[in-house]
Amino acid sequence: NIIDQGVGAHNFTLHYARMEEGGYGTSHSHPDSEHFLLVISGELELRNDREIHRAPAGAGVLVYPGDVHEVINVNQGPTEYYVIYSPPRK
Repeated sequence: NIIDQGVGAHNFTLHYARMEEGGYGTSHSHPDSEHFLLVISGELELRNDREIHRAPAGAGVLVYPGDVHEVINVNQGPTEYYVIYSPPRK
């Protein structure tokens, strides 16, 4: 799988994620990178202190550097998604 091996990119990182039903990520931020979540299947909810965004399959959400946010699987079943970080995470 090319994603597991890395793609050799110098300006971004790409991660595949699978979150089980009821799963969530605790509130956090990425001070030095923006990232984009692209939902492949299922549905995520992204929350910050100002708003809530629902992202069904095929939708994406951009999170700016330093924005505190949390990710929740609101799907009945697992949700799969890609996360693209720029600049790359180490």
